[in-house]
Amino acid sequence: MHGRRILYLPEHFEAFRNALAKAKGDLHDQHFQHLCQIAALNVEVAALRAELSELRQVVLLLTTIRRAEAETDVATLRARLLAVLARLERRDPARPLH
Repeated sequence: MHGRRILYLPEHFEAFRNALAKAKGDLHDQHFQHLCQIAALNVEVAALRAELSELRQVVLLLTTIRRAEAETDVATLRARLLAVLARLERRDPARPLH
């Protein structure tokens, strides 16, 4: 092969095998760390979802209360309007307003 001999020394093989073993161990460690981070983030996401659900319930309750108050206000105003209209209808048209 090209006139030169390629020398493979046992030390090179050992160094390469050690580097691969270290890289494999590092990848396993990194994978475990990522799994731990994902688990922690999933716990945080679950807590945020629970908080969001609680906030949605509060907003729904407030909306329901405000809607009921608005309907009561409209009913009160409608009753006042009807009372004023009834008074105006009973008024003598010949009589001045003031």
